[in-house]
Amino acid sequence: MKIGSYNMGVREWWYIANTRKRNMDLEAKQRKQSALRVLLNQMDVPVIRTDVTNVGNLRWLMRNLAVRNGERSMFNTAVTMIRELLRE
Repeated sequence: MKIGSYNMGVREWWYIANTRKRNMDLEAKQRKQSALRVLLNQMDVPVIRTDVTNVGNLRWLMRNLAVRNGERSMFNTAVTMIRELLRE
């Protein structure tokens, strides 16, 4: 799945956040998890909750991410990614 030869920018973030396949292939899932980790590293989240391969952590993030990060510019993107990973 080649997106292009440009560095990760707004377009790639949009693509990763808006991949809405019902059954995400493994590469798309890994890309989404990687992008979510980058976003979480920029937010105020406990280190133990940044493992996005754990379903329990994803559920915790859905409930608690807005407490300290609701005003951040990429908050909605992070929530969208979490929601799609939980659907998978």
